[in-house]
Amino acid sequence: MNLIRNIEIIRKQKGYSQEYIAQNMHVDNAVISNIEKGKRKLKWDEIEIFSNIFEMSILDLITYPEVYVKKDAQMNILTEPLEEYGLNDKEKLIKTLYDRINYQEKIINALLKIEL
Repeated sequence: MNLIRNIEIIRKQKGYSQEYIAQNMHVDNAVISNIEKGKRKLKWDEIEIFSNIFEMSILDLITYPEVYVKKDAQMNILTEPLEEYGLNDKEKLIKTLYDRINYQEKIINALLKIEL
């Protein structure tokens, strides 16, 4: 499951520091660091708080599309899709949507197998 990876990626894309997130969650900075390093499990209410801070649904947080995770030539995480995923190319757009559906299905299946 990439939820923890998604949290770090989205935080960086939005320009939020770990300290900013910690303040909004009313926790110590180390808590956010440990979550992002996978040293601490997330609680369901924390997932809700992250989704509120990032202004996105829990489903979008969990299934953050891989198109936004790609990196540019300088290895910076992108904040918007590459041009290859633009709306001007129907076939690429449809492939992107199918990829996202398949990714979401994997995440949902993983969530059904674990206890949050």
